[in-house]
Amino acid sequence: EMIEESKYKTILNKALSQIDEMTSELLDIERLNADQSNLHLVTFNTETLISESLSRLFIQDESKIEVIIESNFNIHADKNYLSIALKNLIDNALKYGIQKPVYIVAKDGQIFVKSKGEELDKPLEFYCEAFTQGDNSRNQAGYGLGLSLVKRILDKHGFGFSYYYEKEFNIF
Repeated sequence: EMIEESKYKTILNKALSQIDEMTSELLDIERLNADQSNLHLVTFNTETLISESLSRLFIQDESKIEVIIESNFNIHADKNYLSIALKNLIDNALKYGIQKPVYIVAKDGQIFVKSKGEELDKPLEFYCEAFTQGDNSRNQAGYGLGLSLVKRILDKHGFGFSYYYEKEFNIF
């Protein structure tokens, strides 16, 4: 609070806010893992979910992400958990994609996160194990929890989670 107003203070405040949010997410995840957390199911649309997920990220350059909403369908789920899952997918795409932008596409009752890069060398299930990282992640910060968390959240909702590689794009 004693730092004078500047862009650095804004960045620092955002970073500290994200640390608080990450701590809260970790506690939520532990509740989910311990099966002590009940889902708070509400109905919201795709655009709301994507906006909520993007607000959880620390993105200074918004040109790194392109959102394409072909159909703004309704979702009945726990918005908090689902936005954490989508945020993790977007964060991974930003970290591991070799070319920007990352695409978030909503159509036909599905949300796709697409990033240009090398095809995963192992099946998706491998990366969904906690503390697992692929060989191409050695230069990236992280703990190998992102996809594990995504899978757990989607499973808890009864939603599907898949991966495929098409025209140099990793698509989740």
